[in-house]
Amino acid sequence: MSNSNLGIGWEVGDLSGNVSDSHGCPPENPPTTAASAQGFSQNGQTEPVNAYLGRSEYLDEELAKKYEAKNCTVSEADMKTLYIHQAFDLPSRSIRSSLIDSFMITCSPWMPIVDRDSLEETSECSPSILLLQAIFLAGNRVRSAPLSYASSEDLYRRAKALLLCGYEKDTMTVIKAICLMQWWNPTGPEHISLDKSSFWLRTGVGVAFEIGLHREPGPGKDRSLRRRLWWTLFTRDCVISAGSGRPRTINMEDCSVRPVSLDDFAVPDKNAELFVAYVGICSILGDLTECCIRNQLSHSKRVLIETELYRWISCLPSSLQMYRQEGPKIPAPYDSHVWQLHIIYFTILTILYRPTSITRTAGPISLLSSSFVAGIFEDFLVRDDIRFLGPIFSFHLLIAVMPQLSCHSYPTLRSAAEDELRIIKMSLHELGKRWPSAIGPQKVIDSLTDRLASDPPALNLPNVYISHDQLIPFSKYGPHYCRKWDLIFKNSDERIREVERANPDSFRYAAAATAGEGSSDNGATVRAAKDPSEAIMRDNGQEQAVFDFRWEDDALYEADNFLDPVPDWVLQDWRGLDGTN
Repeated sequence: MSNSNLGIGWEVGDLSGNVSDSHGCPPENPPTTAASAQGFSQNGQTEPVNAYLGRSEYLDEELAKKYEAKNCTVSEADMKTLYIHQAFDLPSRSIRSSLIDSFMITCSPWMPIVDRDSLEETSECSPSILLLQAIFLAGNRVRSAPLSYASSEDLYRRAKALLLCGYEKDTMTVIKAICLMQWWNPTGPEHISLDKSSFWLRTGVGVAFEIGLHREPGPGKDRSLRRRLWWTLFTRDCVISAGSGRPRTINMEDCSVRPVSLDDFAVPDKNAELFVAYVGICSILGDLTECCIRNQLSHSKRVLIETELYRWISCLPSSLQMYRQEGPKIPAPYDSHVWQLHIIYFTILTILYRPTSITRTAGPISLLSSSFVAGIFEDFLVRDDIRFLGPIFSFHLLIAVMPQLSCHSYPTLRSAAEDELRIIKMSLHELGKRWPSAIGPQKVIDSLTDRLASDPPALNLPNVYISHDQLIPFSKYGPHYCRKWDLIFKNSDERIREVERANPDSFRYAAAATAGEGSSDNGATVRAAKDPSEAIMRDNGQEQAVFDFRWEDDALYEADNFLDPVPDWVLQDWRGLDGTN
């Protein structure tokens, strides 16, 4: 798992508690991977950064490039093509300003690669026409109303023509435009297209390798921009891999660029914190996807992902938390960007803790996390903010629907899930108006619900309880966005005490261990753990991770013949087993 440590907000030494950083664990610290650290020597010095072509080990590149490159001017035929596509047409000042505003407010937080001042024409310089057309495209894709000036498809074709004709000569600007063109994405992963995000991502990464964005940059005015641009490509790679079930393009073991940090932003504001956190959570999603695609989600990798996930949510700045962390757990003021960030967190939980057997219902973690996703989308619907979401959110909805469908056969669970299923379907319908990639999941979910409607109800209601360990992922949250909260937590403490008395050796006392030293029922000393990666000692002398809440005691799930919350058709599409890759 090449990027396994990216999800945390500090440098990771090992998983025995040796975690350190220069500031103690501030939320704004950048994620660091063992892979990305390979570009640094033991004394902390960066390796040479001039070997961008990748041949320096066996070829003197300075000597090799001492010849005149072919003059790649735009041909007369290319210029005719550009005029046919109206590539040089610009909107009026008011429309132009509106589109740039839409981009800066909605898109730029996830792609902090464009400075608004660089888009203004001055007496000294003019903005790149390619970059402008790409920004107009992205801004138009997230507008509430279409423009009479030009459609998104028209704007896309203009940017594409400028790019393919080689009109723009600045390579950094070309990569920026390629990132922005991913907002077009005309189809889902089930169709082959040279216009969707995955095509442009791989094109952008290829160009980035050519100019060495994967290497730690030397001193210079563009140093921070290069990092932000690289990590934008990285997040897109993780997201697209998860949504399509196809391999990532970037292997961080080949890279030495330092993680993005608040120091890479001119103004280290909330949007800067958002992007740093976004890189971390996308990395965890990418790592989990990679393990599932390769069928390599071993116990050690699961523990590593769990630890990263805990660290990510624990070190999230208070400005990015969904709930106030002081006093009663009440929701923080609504923030669409923050809510989107937490959807990724809940999606990872839903995937990671799905049942592995069709004889069990969705466990409490996947039920709660998918319920949170539905609750967040309800906020998006009532505020008309679905239009600000990218196409990947159809994937998040698809994952969230599976635990809710597993409740269908049980009347009490079904009544609690019906509202969430309705919200998920409505959200996919709204996403489908803008992103065709949402249409496929809609059809699949409709087919599943129709099939389940004919199934007879179960005679016995499953008893779903939550353990102390299983509470850990939700320690930063309250019940307000989760319809399943009261249902799952009802009588859980009493039930857990009953099971503890009956099976004292089956429990991990993670909560006690985290709070302080104590003793387990069998007399083994439990060591205080300040960090989830620390271990508790059993009486047999073996260490066991405190942060491991994948415990599934049969007494907690007293039911048979449950629907697998992530059925084979999802796994086949997500893992790429259908032979289309």
